[in-house]
Amino acid sequence: MEYVRAPKKDSRNTFSSKLEEGSDKDNLILYRGEHCFVCMNLYPYNNGHLMVVPYKKYDDMTKLSTQALAEIMCLSQS
Repeated sequence: MEYVRAPKKDSRNTFSSKLEEGSDKDNLILYRGEHCFVCMNLYPYNNGHLMVVPYKKYDDMTKLSTQALAEIMCLSQS
């Protein structure tokens, strides 16, 4: 947990930087929605592990908009 809580040298968000790089294929981005996107995990815990990531970064998921939460849940069901 120390690693997770420690200050980061690069202030950019890992996911945001991938979105800005331009090549979805190279950055393992499978889908871009209105409020979030779906990407593959380069080092998955299980085969087929995907991540649904909101565009806006919050420290608490209860701060996400209703629309973002709904999109995350709909994409998670697919």
